[in-house]
Amino acid sequence: MLRVLSFIIVFGLIGCGGAGKKSTTTHTEIHISADQPVVVHVTAAPGTPSPASSQNTQLKGLVIDDPVINADVKIFDINNTLIETTTSGDDGDFSISIDTNLLSGGYIITATGGTMNGQPFLGELKAIYTDDDNPSKANLTIMSTLIAKLAETQAGATLIEKRDNAIAQLVFLGLLAENDYYKTDTELLNEDSARIDIAVIGLDAWIDEIINDLADGELSAANMSAFASSNGGVLAINVLGQQETSVWPGASTQIGVELSATTNNVQFALENAPSWVNLSGDVIEVSPASTVTPGSYNFNLVAGSELANAKKSVSFTVEVLERVLLLSGDLSSVAGTISNDDKDISIAVAANKLSQNYQLNFYAAATGKDTVRFVLESVPEMPDDERIELEVSKPSSEIIIRNHIEPEVSSVVSRPALQSKSSRSSSIDYYASRVPESCRTPWKDGNGDDHRFNYVWDGKEADFLDVTDDIVLDYFFPTGGNPRVYK
Repeated sequence: MLRVLSFIIVFGLIGCGGAGKKSTTTHTEIHISADQPVVVHVTAAPGTPSPASSQNTQLKGLVIDDPVINADVKIFDINNTLIETTTSGDDGDFSISIDTNLLSGGYIITATGGTMNGQPFLGELKAIYTDDDNPSKANLTIMSTLIAKLAETQAGATLIEKRDNAIAQLVFLGLLAENDYYKTDTELLNEDSARIDIAVIGLDAWIDEIINDLADGELSAANMSAFASSNGGVLAINVLGQQETSVWPGASTQIGVELSATTNNVQFALENAPSWVNLSGDVIEVSPASTVTPGSYNFNLVAGSELANAKKSVSFTVEVLERVLLLSGDLSSVAGTISNDDKDISIAVAANKLSQNYQLNFYAAATGKDTVRFVLESVPEMPDDERIELEVSKPSSEIIIRNHIEPEVSSVVSRPALQSKSSRSSSIDYYASRVPESCRTPWKDGNGDDHRFNYVWDGKEADFLDVTDDIVLDYFFPTGGNPRVYK
């Protein structure tokens, strides 16, 4: 016998507005038979929304420097809002189910506390993952922590962009193999060496030290024990000479380099070097032509196993000097002296010291504020054993710069023309070319005696005229006969 019972099931469907919405009544028939189970057919009214189904993601990973047991593991969304917490197990493992929607856009995992090798674990392990990363490999490691902390220094509109930029930088510098960022055993990190350093200064301090070290785009040799492939495996480039050097146009010089590396597969290359700077093995050859414009030229020497990526570099500066001719003349094999027009520079040689006559050119160039480099050229080329016989007389480098190399300086500078009246012709007075005509006359002291300059002056006319006799005496005869500079 089939009995039909009618029930009225009322579904109160309330929308977002709550009150004011009408409820919907659905009629359902329940047929009950003595030998059949009860079957209930429920039909919702048209337009009634179905309840949303929730879906979870199972996050699994390891908290591992060495395995960290009973660590507090926290999961945050991409905006750093705490979602869930759990605790790592005996192998440092953790597993937790989380609403997939909360992981959208990426998530952050941190681990603190617990024990490692029976000792309290100090510091924080951290990782940043996207919702596209494998959720069953959400590991927290030394490398994931370095990436997460380095991401804080990177440019990017989102945290994921910053993380990706940090990964790219570590890959480029040779600290991380591509796609190793989530692994517990990364190819390029010597974890044993890293743990030794971490045991000394702590995890957080070690991470900060590595990040600060990378600020110049390279890893120092002191930190390469943990990252032997960084900088292309190059520990150091040792310069056998100076990284800042100078050379005359038309001359040449060489700079030697030595390499200290963790691998034998290392290449050298020059970056941004002018065409007259070349690399021959481990020697940099600098040979500017005589037509090269004087000035500073900067370039880099780079070395690495793969120069397109990780490498180490050293910067160099070559100053092509602007040389000034100080003196030119013929020096006899018999004996003699040649001097410049201002009589403050001379080259002399004693009798029978030269094998032949030579035409000499004596040049100077400023290599610093008060340093000068000199070169003596001869035609024909003078052998070294004859060069050492030459007696070169010249004033201080400061005076050379002021009077000959940078004559546009307005300071008044004195220099000796001749050391005494007896050493010059009684019929000729010697003056620097820039001494005004009005100053090229003898002057009388308070007793009416004539005096001639035994110092040649370089300056403006007013510097000579606007003085009293007492001041003139002090200027023209400086204590000890040393040149003076007046501004």
